Amino acid sequence: MKIHMLIADEDTCYLQALNQYLMTNNDIDLSIYTFSEWTLIQDFLQKHTMDILLITPTLMTHMKDSLPTTCIILLHEGQIPSELNHLPSVKKYQSAPNLIKEVINILTDHHPDVYFTPRTTHQTEIIGVYSPIGGCGKSSVAIGLGKASSLNNVKTLLMNLEDFSYYKNIFNDTASQDMSDLLYYAKQKNDHLHLKVNGIVNKDIESEMDYIYTSHCCAAYEDMTNEDWDFLLFNLRNKTDYSRIIIDCSSDFGKMNRALLPLCDSILLITNPQMISQIKIEEFYRTLKLMELETLNSKLIPVLNHRVMDEVDTGQEFDGMIPKYSLPYDSSLNNCISINSMFGQAVAGIEARIFMREGYTIGSDLN
Repeated sequence: MKIHMLIADEDTCYLQALNQYLMTNNDIDLSIYTFSEWTLIQDFLQKHTMDILLITPTLMTHMKDSLPTTCIILLHEGQIPSELNHLPSVKKYQSAPNLIKEVINILTDHHPDVYFTPRTTHQTEIIGVYSPIGGCGKSSVAIGLGKASSLNNVKTLLMNLEDFSYYKNIFNDTASQDMSDLLYYAKQKNDHLHLKVNGIVNKDIESEMDYIYTSHCCAAYEDMTNEDWDFLLFNLRNKTDYSRIIIDCSSDFGKMNRALLPLCDSILLITNPQMISQIKIEEFYRTLKLMELETLNSKLIPVLNHRVMDEVDTGQEFDGMIPKYSLPYDSSLNNCISINSMFGQAVAGIEARIFMREGYTIGSDLN
């Protein structure tokens, strides 16, 4: 089922530009109708029911007595007449991606009783990136893997679920929404969750990868039950158009990760050459056995990070663990994880080999 949206603005150039963006760059299944004259809008609405009416305050004043729409949103330039202050609104002059995010958020928040069938016909794989070791480069691997996937035309969503994250330094933006919004919908078992994703994701400029920041308060994860995590990942897997979802997990092995990791199709287990790290990895495997979670073993893909050249050969047994892949130490990373760096190319090589993509060449000489 499509979302039917009527956009009403006296500025025909603005209408044309916004309509072109929504029809070519938007992931939501929309039917767009644009009008600039209130008489034509009125005639149209007498014959058709819209899910969203995005309308300027000036046109709204002509039509407020006859609006058979589900959701009315004002498209304003800064000033809203007092008699219309009760209506939700979005600023007209902002980027089109932000505008549509705000519109979808208003729709999902104000009209939870309306259900829209998602547009998806493909299978989605969920990849966990986990390590019991702090500071081993887990998030760098998750970000690099997401960027490599997206650059290879795999529509990718990266979700950060750490208690504390440095993503805002990496991506250099000030997004106001984060995982808290999705967690709330999951707890409420809200069927609009798949739409909410479109309203809160950010987009990486380099790779076009979508990503979501971790919750601004880590306590938000504590209230999530196993059923809540099931609901969240089921909706992301089956009702969005992502082909790959990458979860940057926290480093503990508490309630959340014990619920999440079994739901992943595969799990990149990140370690480094330090002896203390290998001891922690051994303890992790021992814990899986003690907690009767050894079924996770078949999903684990060990990755040795921060490799010093010639120090460890890929495939060598490393205190009971055999790293299947390894990544080089790259002193140039700092706060910028670029797919063009030595580290980024190595992660891209892992992405290609794990998912058996043919024709890979970049960084293929790196283990």
